[in-house]
Amino acid sequence: MVVAGAEKKAPVAAPAKSEVPAGATQVDGNTYRFTDPKGKNWVYRKTPFGWAKAEEKPGETAASPAPKVETKMVEDGDTIRFEKPGPFGVYKWQRKKSELTADERAAWEQAREKAAAKDK
Repeated sequence: MVVAGAEKKAPVAAPAKSEVPAGATQVDGNTYRFTDPKGKNWVYRKTPFGWAKAEEKPGETAASPAPKVETKMVEDGDTIRFEKPGPFGVYKWQRKKSELTADERAAWEQAREKAAAKDK
């Protein structure tokens, strides 16, 4: 007995696995560039789902770095208060000078140097 609309379909083949071809140059840890025999430039990127292949367009460059966000710092005795704009408002935190992380310490030193240069 054949049911209407119950056609037998051929099994769907999995897409061909795209891998980095021999001769590709590594750009960074997960990105390779390759020029095929026809002269087209291709970019191969490792994703969580495997390798992604995309044609590289002329004039296309890597994403420019995000603009640097200025963190406002205020010294309050032996504590420094930080304020930094974020996507959901201003992030505020404070930390004792003796407990600053390496990034916070570097930012604090840089801010002090800028302030000293302004005062001159």
